Amino acid sequence: MSTVREERMFNKVREMVVVSEAEGWNGYIASRLADNTEFEIEEWDEGGLGRLDLDMTRALAESAGPETYGVYDLIGKRIEIRSLLDHAPLDTRAAGADEPDDSGSVTFEQFRSRDFRSVVEAIEPYRSSLVHPLFGIFKGHYRGIADSMPLIAFDARLGTRSYDAYGRSSSYEESYYTGLLEALERFHGAAPQNADFIRMSESELEEEGTRYVPMRHFCRYTEKQYGMSAFAFGRYSPEKRIKWRKAYDYGQSCEVLVPEQIAYFSSEQLDRFDPEPRYVAETSNGTAIGSSWEEAAVASLMEVIERDAFLVHWYTKSSPVRLEGAERYSDPEIRLMIAYLEAMDYRTHLFDITLDSGIPAYWVLLEYRGEDPDCLAYYTAAGASPNPVSAIRSALVEASTSIKVFKAYMYAKYSKEELEELQRDYANVSRLEDHLYLYSSSAMKEHLLFALETERTEELERNVVRRRLGNGEKLGRRELLDRLLKPLLPNHPEIYISDLSQKFLGEMGLSCTKIHIPSMQNIGFGMQYQNINLERLEQATRLNGLDGNMRLADSIPHPFP
Repeated sequence: MSTVREERMFNKVREMVVVSEAEGWNGYIASRLADNTEFEIEEWDEGGLGRLDLDMTRALAESAGPETYGVYDLIGKRIEIRSLLDHAPLDTRAAGADEPDDSGSVTFEQFRSRDFRSVVEAIEPYRSSLVHPLFGIFKGHYRGIADSMPLIAFDARLGTRSYDAYGRSSSYEESYYTGLLEALERFHGAAPQNADFIRMSESELEEEGTRYVPMRHFCRYTEKQYGMSAFAFGRYSPEKRIKWRKAYDYGQSCEVLVPEQIAYFSSEQLDRFDPEPRYVAETSNGTAIGSSWEEAAVASLMEVIERDAFLVHWYTKSSPVRLEGAERYSDPEIRLMIAYLEAMDYRTHLFDITLDSGIPAYWVLLEYRGEDPDCLAYYTAAGASPNPVSAIRSALVEASTSIKVFKAYMYAKYSKEELEELQRDYANVSRLEDHLYLYSSSAMKEHLLFALETERTEELERNVVRRRLGNGEKLGRRELLDRLLKPLLPNHPEIYISDLSQKFLGEMGLSCTKIHIPSMQNIGFGMQYQNINLERLEQATRLNGLDGNMRLADSIPHPFP
C-alpha cells in the first residue's frame, strides 16, 4: 500500500521508505521489487514516526524528481537518491548516423574501439542502480569456485525466471565488469521492457504491403518434435496475430519486421505486454553489447558464426581439423590454460571448425584422463573472432573456468539415476543443462569419435597465420562490419540486425544488438527444440568440402552448454 503526499508516493518495504513519483513507481520501482524480493509493500503511516524520520522523508519528497527516487533507511538513518533507468527503446544505429568519422579506430585483430578502463568509467555512475538486492536490475554478484582465474557471476530475476551472467578475466576487477557487461547483455536479450511492437498476422502485413520476415524462416520443427511430450509450443500459421519488432535488413539496407519471439529468449517475459503463445524456442545466441551499434553487431556476428560452425560439424559428424602444438605455441595465455587443464587431468583437443564465412572458429573439447569417476568426462567450448588467437583464448577461458564449477554442481542438480536416464533415452534431454551433463559419462565417447579420431591435422602456428584476417590495417567501425558481412551475402542473403538497446544503455555509451541469419544453423536446447536447418547442413557440407552426412542429424543431443 502507498500513501500520496503532495504528488509524491510513499511506500514502505521492510525498513525502507521509498519516495517517488507515481510514474517512476509504477513503471520501474514496483517491478524491480517484485523481481528481487517477496517482501510485501506495507501501508505507509507517518503517525508512529519520530521527528528525525519525518524530516528525512519530507526532505526526500523535495529531492526526488521525475528521473530519480529516494530511499530512506529507518534503521541506519541513511538517505539515497537513486536513478530511474529509462527503458525506452533506443535505435543506436540511427543515433550513431551523425557521429564524426571514426576511420582508423579498429582493426581485425582488435574490433573493440574503446579500452576497457573507459568502458568501466562510463558504467560506474550507474552501478548502484544496476546492482542492488532490492532495487537493481541485478540482485548481486558472487565469486565462483573456478581457480584458473576469477569467475564472477551476477544473478537476476525477471518474473519467476532466474538467470546468471559471468565474467572471466585475469583480475577480479576485470572479471567483475566483464560479468556486469554480460549481465546487461542478457537483460536486454531476455525480454522487451517496453510495448514498442506491432501486433498483426502475416496475412495482414501482406495485405498492407509491409516488409516482414515470415516465421517459417526461423521455425523448422518436425512432426516428431510436435508430438514430443516436452514440446510446449503450439503450431504457427500465417493467420495467427503475433508481435513484430523492427530490425535492419543488412542486405537491402532498410527496415523490416521480424517476429518478436526470435529477438528475445524468455518466454515468460514476452507476456509482459499483451500476451501471446510462443511458437519457437530462442536463446541468447547472437546477442551482444558494444560501444557502438556496429561494434555490438560484430560481436553478435561472432556468436552466430561460432554456433553455426560447431553445429554444422556436430550434426553432420564432419571431421574437424585437429590443431597440434598448442602446448608450445608462443602465446603464454594459451600455454598456461592448457597446462592448467593438464594438471586437472584433462586433455585439451583443439579443432579448427572455420566454415564458408572465412571468420576463424575453433572448438575446444576437454577429455578427462584421470581416475575420479565423478568428473565430467567431456566438456565443449567454442570461440569465433576475426583474430584467431582471440577466438582460441576465448574458448579456452570458458573451458578452464567452467569445468570445475560444473563438476561441483553435478550431483547437486542430478541424481545418478537421472544422469543414467539421460543416457538411456535422449528424449529426456529437455533443457540446457541436460546437454552438458549427458556428456559427464565416458560412455558418450562413441559420439565424439568423429572429432577425436580425425585424420585432418595442422600445426597451430601455421593455422593462425593462415586464418588471420586483414593485414593489420586500421578501419572504421562500419567499414569493419561491412568487411565481415558483405562476403556472407552470396550464401546468406538474409542478415537481420535487431537493436535491443534501451535508453539507459545508450547513456553509458553502449549498444545491444542481436543478429539473425536464418540460413545458418541456430542452437537449441532440449531434443524437442533442436531447430535443425537441413538446407544449411547440406550447403555447408558442399561449400566446405566436409566429409560428414546428415543421416544422424537429429538423433544425438549436442554437447554444447
